[in-house]
Amino acid sequence: MRRKLAWVILLLSAGLGAAAQDRGTAEKTRSGWSVVPLPTVSFTADKGWQFGALAELYYYGPNRSRYPDYDHKFYFDFGIATKGGRYGFISYDSDKLIPGLRLSTSVMYQNHKSYPFMGFNGLASPYHETLYYTTGDDGKQQPSGYYQMHRNMIRFLFDLKGDILPHFRWAAGLQLWVFRLYDTKWPLAATSLLHRYVNAGILSEDEAKGGIHAELKAGVLYDTRDSEASTKRGIWAEAFLYGSPDIFEKRNSYFNAALHFRHYVPLVPERLTFAYHLAYQGTLWGEMPFYMLSNIASLQLRQVDADGLGSYTSLRGILYNRMLGKGYAWSNIELRWFIVDFKLLGIDWGIAVNPLIDMGMVVQPYRLEALRKYGDSVLYSDEGWAWSGDKLHVSYGLGAKLTVNTNFVLSAEYARPVLKQDGTGGLNVGVGYIF
Repeated sequence: MRRKLAWVILLLSAGLGAAAQDRGTAEKTRSGWSVVPLPTVSFTADKGWQFGALAELYYYGPNRSRYPDYDHKFYFDFGIATKGGRYGFISYDSDKLIPGLRLSTSVMYQNHKSYPFMGFNGLASPYHETLYYTTGDDGKQQPSGYYQMHRNMIRFLFDLKGDILPHFRWAAGLQLWVFRLYDTKWPLAATSLLHRYVNAGILSEDEAKGGIHAELKAGVLYDTRDSEASTKRGIWAEAFLYGSPDIFEKRNSYFNAALHFRHYVPLVPERLTFAYHLAYQGTLWGEMPFYMLSNIASLQLRQVDADGLGSYTSLRGILYNRMLGKGYAWSNIELRWFIVDFKLLGIDWGIAVNPLIDMGMVVQPYRLEALRKYGDSVLYSDEGWAWSGDKLHVSYGLGAKLTVNTNFVLSAEYARPVLKQDGTGGLNVGVGYIF
């Protein structure tokens, strides 16, 4: 069972940082710099207590005509955890640095000593709650190591976008991924599910240690949103190809496709919006290494984490990385109620809630023949196994949002899955809408 409890403290610091801006601006305008810092505290069963800080820096230019659009945006997010996990993320986004182009670039480091590995192909890999935790010598529950591994990851992203027609753009990018995988330090690491996959020959020992991959992507997008951070109306659609020639490891070349269609339908102008996201990503040729399967690809990264399916950035309330496959189809549905907007201390504030439903499934299985060959005899000899295809995974819940100066959105969402095989749900606190 995976439980997650997270909260953000010292919210007042966001207001104090933002209040340092020009307080003499007119309603719904902003110029110069806007700084929103926020200390954070969270707790997860996998990472323990996590302490960190984030900050968003916006430069709106010398005049007020572009607000809420910005000239330059910097984002910083750093944290450490009591069980040894740590992460750092820095990004930059601008449509002014290179005339006629929008540049987005970032670097992320993540050391996750309890990174989930739930097996391949969703429900084809049984989840046993009793194996997720064990009781330590102190009588407290801790991750058993059966469904975990130790993952170090560094990710570099460099993306460019340019106009083709009004609201219609091309996009291209380069990504470099560095993965180093190890056993966890938890009690059952030597008999973990990952070890069973290696012993069965489904994963080679080299692949189970990670690798380096340079990934290229290119595509088109259509965007009529009124606001990127807190969208109330418009369409945001992407279609792109991405892949890796695997020039470093020379064992896992692949060529994939991804489609995203996001639609924001105003039911009551400026107050109530029906929003939905339809998505697919799958393999056209080759095969990704297993540690790349959890990456949810996008033309423009919006969240620090991009893991799934099953996480607060893809299927909320469902076990982290519950579904690993060659291809996914999923959807996110929300009813966004923008309750109130007000101005306080020279800052624009907004409060909103969003009932939500998420659903998705594996539509292209990964290494299915090997699973069929070894599923009963090696992987799941004690539990029993039979492939019958994945089924639709569904979760439901409620979110709340606090907006600071339009572009900064503090989010809290709680969701629960319908299937017991997908866990018991949980609360997630972060920044921004997931789409």
